[in-house]
Amino acid sequence: MRVKVHAIVVHEDRMVLARERHRGVERLALPGSRVHDRESITRALTRGVSEATRLKVDPVRLLYIAEIPGLYAANDLHLVWLAEPRDGDAEIPEHLLVDLRCEPPASLNPPILNEILADFEAGWPLTPRWLSTAEPGNGRVVPLRGSAGILSLAGEPTLEARESS
Repeated sequence: MRVKVHAIVVHEDRMVLARERHRGVERLALPGSRVHDRESITRALTRGVSEATRLKVDPVRLLYIAEIPGLYAANDLHLVWLAEPRDGDAEIPEHLLVDLRCEPPASLNPPILNEILADFEAGWPLTPRWLSTAEPGNGRVVPLRGSAGILSLAGEPTLEARESS
């Protein structure tokens, strides 16, 4: 299993997205990178965001953990962090900024756009949320539900799950 880290960076109500090319097709992605051997998760995050966008960021908190089938039959574990630009006055190039409410991309890597859009509007979760694919290969990500509802990282039901029970 490969571990990948991504950052959600919000600037003036718009999200910073990287443009990546895979097999000749350009797509939008949360900036980030694969975690290299002996590299810390936060180091991989700051390196990956810098390589993709030239922005220096500081991780704020872990938002999502998602297990998604990779392209070559191995699953990828995606850790998605809320991050802030290290320099709050940094100029962020317009081509990196997307207003998800007005111009949502057709697809996003990792494919958790619906969760991001919902939380972007309602507020970021206070505890990390586990997301997993419902059926391998279908590209649809849904919250993993246990008997007590949506599970947090610690396995305790989140406030959202307790309120809906």
